[in-house]
Amino acid sequence: HFVCSIAETVSAMAHARGITQVISPEKVESNQHVIDFCRTSMAIISGCACGILGFNGLMGLLIHFVCSIAVSLAIMASKTKKGTDVLMSKTSFVLGGLMGGFGTYILFWTMVYDIVHIYG
Repeated sequence: HFVCSIAETVSAMAHARGITQVISPEKVESNQHVIDFCRTSMAIISGCACGILGFNGLMGLLIHFVCSIAVSLAIMASKTKKGTDVLMSKTSFVLGGLMGGFGTYILFWTMVYDIVHIYG
């Protein structure tokens, strides 16, 4: 009896149908975790920076949106440099990350602002 792995079976089926690239759900999930980690880290760092620098109001929100878009574009540039494609459209990838770390940004922004400028 010949036993083959699931990956070999899926690869053979995709090749038979003319599909040249097989997408692994585990790899996609792992990549999404890395992207979420990058965006969360950016939200923490930019929230702390805005709190320390004393930004408030709409200027603080603008900083979050600029940093979020910059991180999304950096991730996309990294993907195209490696020759891999982003699985969703570029617009939805960039705009989808805007609200991802928003709560984290607000938390660190207000906490650091209060520590430095109100209680400090």
